[in-house]
Amino acid sequence: MARFIGKVFGKAKTEASRLGSEKSGLETVAASWNGAIKVQMWVNADGNDCYRVVMIPWEGAGEYRVIEEGIFK
Repeated sequence: MARFIGKVFGKAKTEASRLGSEKSGLETVAASWNGAIKVQMWVNADGNDCYRVVMIPWEGAGEYRVIEEGIFK
C-alpha cells in the first residue's frame, strides 16, 4: 500500500507519478546543468514519516549539501 507519492510536472502534457511504501520509501531527483536536488522520504523505526532534502552533484557539476531533514508532525 502506498504511503508516499511523488509527482513530476514538465514539458509533457501529462504528469508522471511514483508511489512509495512504508518498506520502500520514496526518492526523487530534479536536476539542472549545475547540480541537482534529491528528496528522500522514509518511515523510521518509531513509525514516523521522515524526509531529507539534499543538494547533490549532477554530471560533474554542483556540490553535496544537506539542506533540511526532519520528521513530519
